[in-house]
Amino acid sequence: MTQEATPHHRSLWALDWLNVLVADVKTGLGPYLAVYLQASRHWAPVSIGLAMSAMGFASVVAQIPTGALTDHLRHKRWMIVAAAAVVATGCLWMVMRPTLLGVLAAQALIGSTATIFPASLAAITLGLVGPAKLAERMGRNEAFNHAGNVVAALLAGLIGYAIALEGIFYLVIVLSGATILMVLLIHADDIDDLQARGARTAHGATHISRLGELFASRPIAIFALAAVLFQCANAAMLPLLGQRLSVGHDHGASLYMSACIMVAQCVMMPVAIWAGQLASTQGRKPVFMLGFCVLPVRGVLYTLSDNPSVLVAMPNLRVAAEMCCDRHTVRLWRTRYLAHGLTGLQDAPRTGRPRRFSPLGAHRRPVARDEYSGTSPQPSDAMEP
Repeated sequence: MTQEATPHHRSLWALDWLNVLVADVKTGLGPYLAVYLQASRHWAPVSIGLAMSAMGFASVVAQIPTGALTDHLRHKRWMIVAAAAVVATGCLWMVMRPTLLGVLAAQALIGSTATIFPASLAAITLGLVGPAKLAERMGRNEAFNHAGNVVAALLAGLIGYAIALEGIFYLVIVLSGATILMVLLIHADDIDDLQARGARTAHGATHISRLGELFASRPIAIFALAAVLFQCANAAMLPLLGQRLSVGHDHGASLYMSACIMVAQCVMMPVAIWAGQLASTQGRKPVFMLGFCVLPVRGVLYTLSDNPSVLVAMPNLRVAAEMCCDRHTVRLWRTRYLAHGLTGLQDAPRTGRPRRFSPLGAHRRPVARDEYSGTSPQPSDAMEP
């Protein structure tokens, strides 16, 4: 049988806080980079797309070599130290040299090392608690990871709104330093190196799978394809939403992005704990199937409106019913509000007969004639001169 792992309490405590800190270090700026380039640097969407996809492409290329390196090296803590240092360097480079070439190079560098965090964290966790407790412990890791996303999103939103969007870069640099400190608090002796790479069999013997065995495994190939398709569908949603919400709201762009992140992460904290418990009793396949099925629902919901309040509140149809107008008119009002604020709701100069009602007063729309006296109604503040 496999050896029961009994790590020190400090190592498990440090692992909890490591997941909190790594949450926003492992992806660098993440979707905030798209907001920064849109709101502060006014980059074209094509250039922003190139910058965001550079990290994803580098991550895909580095995924297999990183996994092999994590298996081969015994000092997995120092892999996280090196990766955090690279992320901090890349963020500093982007804020100091925000050119297209500089951002692409930094994103590729961050992406190539970002794969180290999940692989090393999973290996360290397996080496600390063993395979019997892995599913439940991974659920706990994810819960702390999402909690770290909430805290970091709140800090990033406040810093971007009250100080400058550039301050978010320095926040990631500080979190990278804290990540290095926290991973070194995990006792190296608590990590079973053979168990950390999955080299122990159920009978306690040692077996290290070769790369050819992995490629020949049909279940692994199917799961890898499902993971790639999921990432292709999921990765671009939040950056695209952040770019759309930042149009016409350059100063508050970071707050919009933080709100999107915090709402999602607050939901995922209890779900992560529940998923870990479910996986330990029912297996991992039902958990993955549930996650895969929820993703298209999320994408459809994002297409219902382009107004920030509507993305979290009510649809155009309900507003149109309350305002006694067509839903396409409501959509036009919201588009103009996003672009120009309250001034966008005022009528622009036009030829022909002037408009009688404004969006701000349409809910007080008068009837054509007074139904009791038979006379025309008096002008109200809902009518334009």
